[in-house]
Amino acid sequence: MDIIIRFICTTILNLIVLILIINFNICTMKRKVLLSTLFLILHFTVALAQQVTISGQVLDEKSEPLIGATINIEGTTNAVITDLEGKFTIKVLPSEKLVISYLGYKPKTITIGKNRRFDIILDPSVTEMDEVVVVGYGSQRKSDIATAVASVNIKDIVNSSSTQTLQALQGKISGVQIIPTDGSLSSGMTFRIRGVNSVTGGTQPLFVIDGVPMPTQQITNEDTETVNNPLLGLNPNDIESNLNYWNPRPIKKDNPYLTVQRKLSPQTVEDFANRLFIYQVGKNNHIGFPFRKPSQMEILNFEMRNYFAETNTNYKAFATGGDKAQSCWMANFVPFDKVTDIYLFESAIDAMSFYEINHYTKETTCAFISTGGYVTKSQIENISRIFPSDKVKWNCCYDNDASGNGFDITTAYYLKGEECKAFARTNTGDTYKTIYLSFPDGNTQTFKEDAFSSGEYLKQHGIDNVNIIKPSRYKDWNELLVYYKRFDLNLGPGMKFIPAIEKTISQLNLRGYEQLANSISSSTKELVDSLLEQANYCISAPLAESGAYTLMVDCNIFMGLDTMVPVPSNLYVIEKCTQKKISAHAINEFLKKEYINIFRDMSSSDFKNFLEKDILTYTKGAVEKNFEKVILTFGWSLKPSILKKKSFDLEHGI
Repeated sequence: MDIIIRFICTTILNLIVLILIINFNICTMKRKVLLSTLFLILHFTVALAQQVTISGQVLDEKSEPLIGATINIEGTTNAVITDLEGKFTIKVLPSEKLVISYLGYKPKTITIGKNRRFDIILDPSVTEMDEVVVVGYGSQRKSDIATAVASVNIKDIVNSSSTQTLQALQGKISGVQIIPTDGSLSSGMTFRIRGVNSVTGGTQPLFVIDGVPMPTQQITNEDTETVNNPLLGLNPNDIESNLNYWNPRPIKKDNPYLTVQRKLSPQTVEDFANRLFIYQVGKNNHIGFPFRKPSQMEILNFEMRNYFAETNTNYKAFATGGDKAQSCWMANFVPFDKVTDIYLFESAIDAMSFYEINHYTKETTCAFISTGGYVTKSQIENISRIFPSDKVKWNCCYDNDASGNGFDITTAYYLKGEECKAFARTNTGDTYKTIYLSFPDGNTQTFKEDAFSSGEYLKQHGIDNVNIIKPSRYKDWNELLVYYKRFDLNLGPGMKFIPAIEKTISQLNLRGYEQLANSISSSTKELVDSLLEQANYCISAPLAESGAYTLMVDCNIFMGLDTMVPVPSNLYVIEKCTQKKISAHAINEFLKKEYINIFRDMSSSDFKNFLEKDILTYTKGAVEKNFEKVILTFGWSLKPSILKKKSFDLEHGI
């Protein structure tokens, strides 16, 4: 606005001067001078009218104002600086450019154009970061560090002929003394930084490997059983980053500090074990069937073929006993029989309920778990070994006795020709040779060892897969049971969707068959509906309407001293039976009954005949091709109208 006013005033003044020149008799010379002056005034006025006022604010990368930043018109000496709020105002021509600069930041050039307001953010200059030193306890500016800092090129260590990290550091750092304790190859090393002065009297530095402090007393030499420096076990080829250390005086704990980032690179066979889990729960103090969280115990494509050490073993198992805790393992191995060792622990490290461990080869000195615990090489070698091969349909869950010594097999395997042995230090490992089936009417059927290990009994009945469980030593089964539920949806060749959930039934009376039958009959619908609710899915409408799928329920047979009862264990959605070895008509006829009445009208003798005849007539081929993992004992069907109640999310599942 002020420019416009000045332009108007100057124009009026020029007109007045021009009128005076024309109307008054002024000599030619004076007229020329006045005209030249008038021309210069008009030119300046036009130029003044083209300038614009630019304002803005200069900020750093954190949007904080930069005080004293320079805003210069490019190619001129005209410049202004920002105020306490980082703001500025400057007059420029629209065609000019502004250069904004500040110490420690990259300059920025902007073109005016039609903009009259600019908010400018400057980026820090990378060259300024050269004065920052990264030390073991953080990053500091070089000018702020009060201690001596030295570094060793990692190539000098890796290329060293020494097999010990400390030997490779000898003579490479001023003020650092690394002296062997004796002349042996495996001797310990004395590590001193600038003498032996220390506030607390400690002379060894504090070593940290992968973020885990490694005090000297935690590392034991495998051969001599003497305490040595923790860096003796590090192979220089495993070191990935530089070593840095500093004087102990500014550290709170008053110990020198050494950080080593270690690269554990075991010779892992590709596509072997991607991970292994240890699931540990508390000691079972109840009197009853000690069955805990079977959803954590499902193992697919895996078999523990031998329960004791053999040749060609490649799996070191989690050995328990004495810690009064129940432990279960699970794994996912594809393919099998590779050469990588998996190291687990002799006993639980602490009260944490879940561990995850990577797998390493024998050459690995220390194996770490994600929770921060670790074991030494000597501890790893004392662990028993187990050989994984082929498939197992269920895992082995074991429990220590009341004194914490040894444990019993509480859930056995159902696989061809295999024997379930006791798995404990204090037990002898004998096979449970006799299986008892006791019925409410007083009849008891006994199966000897050959019925399950040799396959003779199974061959007579045309089945090779059966559930094998030892007689329980508990007297009362009237306990809280946790059932494992599993959906197996066969969508065609190469397409299976197998999510899993668990369902708890409290105080299910397991003393007699009629009581159990009534309990199951009255609660089956609620159980299935609740199961589908928990899983948050069921079969989609197109699949249900096709009628080609039947919901099957099969069970494990839990045997006690006084009773034998069927307990629902797994739910399957299976394709309609089309195998020649199975009579689809017979199965469907049996499943046509309403599932809430399937047991109510069946007598004990009928149920016994059903177990002995109908169930055992399913062949091995049928089990493998149609069910994949099945213990067939009884089942019922659900109509498609029930399955259509919910939407089936195949992509996300549970």
